[in-house]
Amino acid sequence: MGILTTDTLIRSYLPSSVPASDGPVISKLGNVASASFEAYTDRHILAADYTEDFAGFDDYTFHTQQFPIITVYRLQFMRTPAMSLTYTASNPFASVDVTETDITLKRIVAGATSTDATFSFADYPTFTLLAAAVNGVSGWSAEALSNYGNWPTSEIVEPGTRSAAGSLAYLEVYSQDLPYRVQGDTGEIYSPFGFLRGYYKRYRIKYRAGYECVPDDVAGCVAEMAALLYQQRGINPNLASESLGQYSYSNVTTRNWELLSPISRSVLMQYRNPQQVRFRV
Repeated sequence: MGILTTDTLIRSYLPSSVPASDGPVISKLGNVASASFEAYTDRHILAADYTEDFAGFDDYTFHTQQFPIITVYRLQFMRTPAMSLTYTASNPFASVDVTETDITLKRIVAGATSTDATFSFADYPTFTLLAAAVNGVSGWSAEALSNYGNWPTSEIVEPGTRSAAGSLAYLEVYSQDLPYRVQGDTGEIYSPFGFLRGYYKRYRIKYRAGYECVPDDVAGCVAEMAALLYQQRGINPNLASESLGQYSYSNVTTRNWELLSPISRSVLMQYRNPQQVRFRV
């Protein structure tokens, strides 16, 4: 989340008598109002890159969580094992912990967890390199599968823990690309192959969405809310001190959208995410 307005714009909604010494308070309330705007509209405004894994819906279209879409980098499907790992020594409990940036080899010995090694995807960018590193750890064995040796390890699907004691643990990737068309303003993706229901996290989309610059109407709406919060500090006991944490301010903010001008309330509704929540697994 980035700030969606400016101190100067907030001050334009305030009396000219507001002292310059209140600048830090105004900045803080600008951040709080920005966060509240995004929470209310259920979307992020400033442009960013996103990765979403989702199940099929038995439909030819789906909507991304963020919009408008600026560009789609890839639309992928078919989870396929790219590397196998196993702990071959005599220990009944061993696992591979996968995060978005690395894998960690662990064992449980006499009730205590022991970490054998951690390998980052930045240091081992391909499965061939990662498998060789794992093979260098006593008791562990790994193999890059099929033609995936040169695939980037950053493509591994789904952080979590895989059991590796006496059995194979697999690191999977999405191995195929789907054709698609994009309705960027609504975040709608169409594929002639459809999105079939039936598998856990069967599809992945990587895309960039949002606005590279904050729209003027959003900036004005957020500035008005920040100014409203500032003015309520003298009459609302919940806002009596600027030392209150962001959580307290945010609670008050969400209860005061109805106090905004009709124009700002219409901006809220215009930017609110209309999509139905779908179970993304």
